[in-house]
Amino acid sequence: MLLVLTIGVLASCDAAPTQTAVRQSTDTASPASETQGTVSPAKPGIVAVKGLSYRVEASADRTTALVGLPEPRRKFQGRDVEAAAAAATGCAARILPGEWAFLGDLTTFELSNLRPDVRRPFPGWRVSLAC
Repeated sequence: MLLVLTIGVLASCDAAPTQTAVRQSTDTASPASETQGTVSPAKPGIVAVKGLSYRVEASADRTTALVGLPEPRRKFQGRDVEAAAAAATGCAARILPGEWAFLGDLTTFELSNLRPDVRRPFPGWRVSLAC
């Protein structure tokens, strides 16, 4: 019970009123075609995955990338963040849980209810890259 309360308090810190609950997604594995991202030629650094646009910026040494929150704001999972980073960089990507490590593997976790691990230069999720 204490863990549930702690998660609720952490999730509500600095969050919009709709971001108060943490819940595991009930989705099972999605087809590869749904999780592959497409790079927008008109907007470098913007990648579309499942109809959502993600801002992606890779580090200079290409070992990590920052993937911003999707636009429009809807439900998304860790695998969507990974797909956006992979599409933008051409590297294999793995989401880094940061302060949410106690939740375990975030690949299939519903992230729209969590505050992103990184706040600057823009709110987003950090991923490791293997190029």
